[in-house]
Amino acid sequence: MRGLAFAAAAAAAQPAPVSFRERIRPILQERCAACHSGAGAQKGFRVASVPELLKGGESGPALAPGEPGASLSMSKIQGPRPAMPPTGEPLAAEEIAWLGAWIAGGAPDDSTLGAAEPAAGWGPLQPLQDPPVERPESPWARTPIDGFLLYC
Repeated sequence: MRGLAFAAAAAAAQPAPVSFRERIRPILQERCAACHSGAGAQKGFRVASVPELLKGGESGPALAPGEPGASLSMSKIQGPRPAMPPTGEPLAAEEIAWLGAWIAGGAPDDSTLGAAEPAAGWGPLQPLQDPPVERPESPWARTPIDGFLLYC
């Protein structure tokens, strides 16, 4: 019983993963997309999706999942004189904290959950399928419904 309580306490102590879709994408859209989106993205770097962040631009990948300190994007937005954004106000401490926590958590991509493609292994997002129908060895069962009734 103690093991179960310990596991529950450990699970409760784990912070919830930061959502790219809910927390990170809005920051990137508001603060970075003006220069880093579309065909004219500066330095070939686009911020619209996690795969684009992982690919990076001319300077290399923007993210090192699990390692905010090794991530190019974090080095560009932090410090007393951050390089990004080049104009306007620097990112707020809260925005930097969210980005750092997301990268530290492995930079998970939840942007496609609930989209047309189901997430592998998660039942509610799987496409509907007909269940396998057992055909019983009985002269009475002639249709799939008869087989179902026979087993009820």
